[in-house]
Amino acid sequence: MLERILLETTELLEAIEENNIKEIGKETADVVILLYRLLDQYGFDLNKEINEKMTINRARKWKSKGDGTGSHII
Repeated sequence: MLERILLETTELLEAIEENNIKEIGKETADVVILLYRLLDQYGFDLNKEINEKMTINRARKWKSKGDGTGSHII
């Protein structure tokens, strides 16, 4: 499953590099679908896991990288 996710993320990267908006949407959906399936195989709920992780992230202090992302410092 993870190998398939990596393949789909490579296709997503290609769509982004080509600025192919239609394919960006489709490839992102493929990645999310596979992530749902992967977590389901292990008895997890993706939405629950995201919410729990966001709670942790919101409590952290962050340093902006200037590109829309950041690194937590605490």
